[in-house]
Amino acid sequence: MLQQLALNRHALASIEPAANADAWSTMEELDREAERLVAALRARRSSLARSPWERLSCWLDERVRTDELESLDRPEHPESAKLHQVRLLHVQNLVLRSYPRYRRALEPIVAEARALRGGDTVRVLEIASGDGNMAIAIADEASRLGLPMEVTGSDVVPAYVARANERARSRGSRARFRVIDAFALDAIAPGEHDVVFMAQSAHHFSPGKLAVLIAQAERAGATHAVIIDGYRSARILFALPLLASLSMDRHFTRDALLSTRRFYSEPELALLARTAAPTATVTIRTEQPLTTVLTIAFANKRP
Repeated sequence: MLQQLALNRHALASIEPAANADAWSTMEELDREAERLVAALRARRSSLARSPWERLSCWLDERVRTDELESLDRPEHPESAKLHQVRLLHVQNLVLRSYPRYRRALEPIVAEARALRGGDTVRVLEIASGDGNMAIAIADEASRLGLPMEVTGSDVVPAYVARANERARSRGSRARFRVIDAFALDAIAPGEHDVVFMAQSAHHFSPGKLAVLIAQAERAGATHAVIIDGYRSARILFALPLLASLSMDRHFTRDALLSTRRFYSEPELALLARTAAPTATVTIRTEQPLTTVLTIAFANKRP
C-alpha cells in the first residue's frame, strides 16, 4: 500500500525528465537536487490520486512518514544503550536469517564484479558497518562456501571500528574494519574496492545524503553499489515493531517503529540512484515481505 507503485510510475514520468547530469556538479548541488526531486515526486503523486483508495494511500503515507531521529542517531543517547540496541539488532538478524539472505543478494553482484576484474577476488566495502556483525557474518559465510569475496567493514566512529576488529580477531574472521566517512569515499584509493555495500541503514539518511553516498561510491571507482533496506509497507509497519517489542527494550522498539516509517519506497530509491549516477544501470527488486535490494552497476569498467 505504501509503495504507491502505480501513482509513482505516473509521477516519475513528469519528474525524471528534469533529473539529469547537468543539474549538479558538486556534492552539495547533488544533495539539494535529490531533496528537490524526492519532494517533487511525493507532491506529484499526491496530486495524481483520484480514487478513494489512492487518496487514502497518500494520506496514510503522509501521516506515517517522519524525519524523527532514531535513538541510535541521537548524540545524547548513551553509548551503552546504543551498544545494547546493536546487540539486540544482531539477535533479530539471526532470527530473521538476514545475514545469509544478504550474502545471497550479494552473490550475483560479486560474480559480475569478478568478471570485470578478470577472475580476481572481489573486494567488498560495507559502509556504516557499526560493530561489524554484518561484515563478519558475510565474510565468514563466504569463506565457508569458498566464494571469491574479501569483506572490509567501515564506520566513521573509531570506537566501533576498534571493537569490530577485536571481535573479528577473536573469532578468526577474515573481515577487516577501517575508519571511513561514507560521505568522503574519495579518501580511499581509486578502485580499492569493487562493490560498495550498505544494509539496514539507508533510512537513516536523508534523500540528499543517500544520493551523495551513491555518487561517492562511483567516484571511488567501484563497479557496483548494493543497498539493502526494509520494504516500505503497512504490513512491515506493524510487524517489525511487534517483533522488536519482544526484546522488552523501549528504545529498540521505538527505533523499529521509526525505521518502518522512514523506509523509502522503491521508486524513490530508484530515482535517487539515477539522479546520483545517471550513466549507471539501476535495478531494484523486492524480497518480500522484508527487504528491498537496490543494485547500481556503474559505468566503471576496469581490469
